[in-house]
Amino acid sequence: MKQIIITAILIFAFSFPTFAQKVSFLPVNFLSHKFDEIMVFDQFGKLPLNDQKARLDALFTTITNDKTLISFIEFRLNKKESRKKKIKRFKAISRHFDRRKVDKTRFILAFVEGDEEITSIYVQPQNVSLGYLPSDNYKIVKGEEFEQKIQELFPKK
Repeated sequence: MKQIIITAILIFAFSFPTFAQKVSFLPVNFLSHKFDEIMVFDQFGKLPLNDQKARLDALFTTITNDKTLISFIEFRLNKKESRKKKIKRFKAISRHFDRRKVDKTRFILAFVEGDEEITSIYVQPQNVSLGYLPSDNYKIVKGEEFEQKIQELFPKK
């Protein structure tokens, strides 16, 4: 039920720019913006998994509605969190991609460990290069390879 309500709110947010502005889901310019460069779509800290999925749903809607866009998702992970928790989280996110039947080839995922959990979602036209990644420690995975690489991303120490 909670997921249905969140989905309905997101649909309203994309349908009515004034509603989106009032509830601060997305800036109004995302609703009508023509992306010609890399733009921050969303950024958030540690959230419950269902809230993360709702934010990904907003991204999926944008990517599905504009076939010229791809997304780069940076997962900055808390290095203190266990390998088991990380694997469980990303398997759930991978299943969410599958359930939503999104074109995984339009997603690039980057993983890096840090002191706190932050997820940054970017959108960009397909013809724009990713640009600069601030750390050599990033593990980059294409969306279509994500499920197969989850275990490799978090090797046993």
